[in-house]
Amino acid sequence: MLTFVWDCGWLQVLVHTPLTVRAAELQQLYRGLTLATLSLDERLDVLLHVKWVAKEWDNTVTRELVGLIDREADLLNR
Repeated sequence: MLTFVWDCGWLQVLVHTPLTVRAAELQQLYRGLTLATLSLDERLDVLLHVKWVAKEWDNTVTRELVGLIDREADLLNR
């Protein structure tokens, strides 16, 4: 997990902020997308989670990404 490390001289403090927690979640999704050893169900699960994340924003790029995810899921299900 991503954290901030504050060094106070004699003490190091690990801090989890909402941004670092979110970054760790996105990093896990990216790692899931890059794994070649996933089963069909695991791949579909990762694609579904990426689709949910992409739908948080509505713009041309995310709509295209959602379309590509739908196409890949359709091809995997055939």
